[in-house]
Amino acid sequence: KNFFLVTIGYLLLVAVIFAYFAEYLLNSIHKMNLVTLGAELIIGYLVVLAVYTVLTYVQYSVRYHRAKKSVKQYYIQLTKLERMYGKNEKKNGDRRTSRRK
Repeated sequence: KNFFLVTIGYLLLVAVIFAYFAEYLLNSIHKMNLVTLGAELIIGYLVVLAVYTVLTYVQYSVRYHRAKKSVKQYYIQLTKLERMYGKNEKKNGDRRTSRRK
């Protein structure tokens, strides 16, 4: 998902830049080294992809660790609740058996 979103975003950004400088590019295209321009575009794409991937990894790592901590707290609370219900059942169980006698 990250790869496709970065690719679409980069292509849109390059299209906007080319549209902005269209007149200059068309007038001086014969002077440009198109191989160098293509290499710069690919290198730029790889840099943007790498940066965005690292940022995404950091963001989702933080979310994962927060969720893991939250689940741990949930299990701690669940264990306390089970103990409370266990004690409550023991009390009610003792009362029921004493009433029957």
